[in-house]
Amino acid sequence: MLFDLLATDMYVSYNIKLAKIIGLNASIYVSELININRKAIEKNKLKDDNYFKINRDYIEERTTITKADQKDLDANLSSINLISIGETSDLL
Repeated sequence: MLFDLLATDMYVSYNIKLAKIIGLNASIYVSELININRKAIEKNKLKDDNYFKINRDYIEERTTITKADQKDLDANLSSINLISIGETSDLL
């Protein structure tokens, strides 16, 4: 149990300069989206219009950012053109 708690594969890194501009939670969220996007590209799972589907439960598990807060961040990050939301709110 302690090993699982301290395992490095459960770390999330973020950009400090970005956090100073958009906030810590938003910066952590963007970092996780970048990681998910990279994995989607590697696994050839991007949608036809270059969007990828997110699993909000997975993001909440990885970041502790709730699903409701994720949707708020989506709206805020979209309004400043940092992310683009697809046809549904789970496509980024």
